[in-house]
Amino acid sequence: MITKELIERVRDVAIVLKISKSHNQKLGRLQLQKILYLVDSLVVCRHIISATNGYETYHHGPYDQKIQNAADLLGFWGLVNITDIVVNNGKIVSNYEITGLGEEWVEELISNSESIFERHNVVEAICESLSNRNAFNRVKDLVYAEPTYSRLGHKGYGHKLDLSNYETNLTIQVIIKMETMFKMDKIEMSDRFMADFLIEFLEQRSMSKQYNDDNDWID
Repeated sequence: MITKELIERVRDVAIVLKISKSHNQKLGRLQLQKILYLVDSLVVCRHIISATNGYETYHHGPYDQKIQNAADLLGFWGLVNITDIVVNNGKIVSNYEITGLGEEWVEELISNSESIFERHNVVEAICESLSNRNAFNRVKDLVYAEPTYSRLGHKGYGHKLDLSNYETNLTIQVIIKMETMFKMDKIEMSDRFMADFLIEFLEQRSMSKQYNDDNDWID
């Protein structure tokens, strides 16, 4: 059944794949999940309408089944090429790359909706920051260091990760504290500034390897 939430994820996946292609990146299943997780961590701070996320702690970090369903649906529609498919012990590995038709569809989407255009800009900022750091292949490690996930990830599978409000999204709490500390206004807090801050923050936490049990670090 194609629900409103799935259609929103179809849009999100197509946008991520279009922008990733501009950075000469094919994305695997894991990378696709993790980049969208970073986007969803950030957009609430911009008051941008977001897809209803269904992230849970899972085998390789946060996972939302709707993202995978959306990628497969785009492939079925011919808007995405699914390549390098490998099945090993019942697990499927594959890469995704948007087609020319898919790129045209995304361009039409962002030209007809301000909220989709704004979300596109956040995706673009995240991907540019990853590209500048050659970090597309390290995005899983960055997400493992993201505070909302790291507080729950070590507790096992099936824990809900709610990124949609300020109380449960710990990354946004960090950004708000930075904004307050440096008395920054919304003009200074551009998408690219926030994306760079987020990726740099996660890189530092990832390198420290000391984030699994730091339940009081945000206070």
